[in-house]
Amino acid sequence: MAQFPKQDDAPTTRRTTIRRSAEVDKTGDGAPIEAAGTQLAADQAKEIASAKQAAQEAREAREAREAQEAQAAASSMAEAVRPSLDGDALLAELDGFDQDAFAALLAQGSPVDLEVGDEVTGTVVRITKDTIFVDIGGKSEAWLPHAELDNDQPLTVGGALTAWVLSAGGQGVRLTLHLSAAAGLEALETAMQAEIPVDGRVESRNAGGYVVAMGALRAFCPISHIDRIPDLDLDSYIGRTLSFRVLELKGRDLVVSHRVIADQLAEQQAAKLWTTLQPGDQLKGVVTGEKPYGVFVDVGGITGLVHKTELGWDEHQVAPPRGTRVTVRVVQVDIQAGRVSLSMKDQALDPWTRVGTDILVGQVYPGTVMRLTDFGAFIQILPGLQGLAHISTLADHRIESPSDVLSVGQQVPVRVLSVDRERERIELGVRQASEDWSGKVSTATSGPAHRSQGGSLGTLADLMGGIKLKG
Repeated sequence: MAQFPKQDDAPTTRRTTIRRSAEVDKTGDGAPIEAAGTQLAADQAKEIASAKQAAQEAREAREAREAQEAQAAASSMAEAVRPSLDGDALLAELDGFDQDAFAALLAQGSPVDLEVGDEVTGTVVRITKDTIFVDIGGKSEAWLPHAELDNDQPLTVGGALTAWVLSAGGQGVRLTLHLSAAAGLEALETAMQAEIPVDGRVESRNAGGYVVAMGALRAFCPISHIDRIPDLDLDSYIGRTLSFRVLELKGRDLVVSHRVIADQLAEQQAAKLWTTLQPGDQLKGVVTGEKPYGVFVDVGGITGLVHKTELGWDEHQVAPPRGTRVTVRVVQVDIQAGRVSLSMKDQALDPWTRVGTDILVGQVYPGTVMRLTDFGAFIQILPGLQGLAHISTLADHRIESPSDVLSVGQQVPVRVLSVDRERERIELGVRQASEDWSGKVSTATSGPAHRSQGGSLGTLADLMGGIKLKG
């Protein structure tokens, strides 16, 4: 195997060559000496070039090594300053979010995935002559034609709008409040599948229901589906334009319902009403049913009971039939039990407002016997205003029972002996109503009234105990 000289041997070899050249110079002529000098210069040039090349390679290697070291140092520093995920801190921050803020955060993170028929609520961001643009949290704005808004439905930028998705595609999300009556069969098919309301005009009524015009088509709406609680006058719907839900579509045969939409609206109204309902509120309602103990009235999705004693000031007030629209006053609310007590008594007609003006202590008034008990008779002197005539005041002689001298419905004159406004009680006398009666009456119209006659049985409260007279 060939042996390469060591790097340290090179200088020795060069010195030997120089000496030998010198020796030749001493023994020969000048030509060999000149050749030797030329060779020496060439060798030195090669050595210089080789040294430069080695130095360049060493420098490049050093720079590459330094670059690697700098990159490694930078990576280590980045790892050192990179924030770590603190799970406890993250949970604490999320706990500080309320429901609305958290929902808004989630909505910002991903687009809304909508399907035809979805009900959406968004914020109006722009209104042009023909189009309303709505932000519903998607990648693009939703829109609907301005013509779909009713004249009595004001809308401004920044306001909320609830509508249905009619289509979703390259043209954005097309919304609709309802389909027009001129919608074609294809649109009606979409409306049925997506449960989108369709406008229709009630044209006529037959034995089974109503004929509803929807553009060139005619639909049928059963009487039971014209409303939640149909009006007493079934013909009152004729000529009205209502929103309907398509229940069935076979060819050109359409079956529709307005009640489905009315039921959904009532559910929304009821949920809102429960949060604000208070005793004393005056509400509009519709009678939905009758029982021996009273009637049920629907007040915006909530059904309340009007007890028979609250139908009116007259004890024999006749209950209104189903479908009658009435005004009621809230008496009691029990949210947990879901019960509401109502009254149909008109407070402006409260007969107690006439006590002290039309009804005076000591005066005689015509009365009607309403009820007989063992201790006396309840006698009405005004509709809704009754007093108690104790058994001792019914006759000028001793009797065993009020029925010995009186009967229910009998007309008798009575004298007002006392009035207790605080507890709404009136003491009456039958025998005291005679013209030749010379006894005394209480002049007080508030608080328990005392009689001063000898042999008096005491106050009305003494006579009745804890019994409350009907008012």
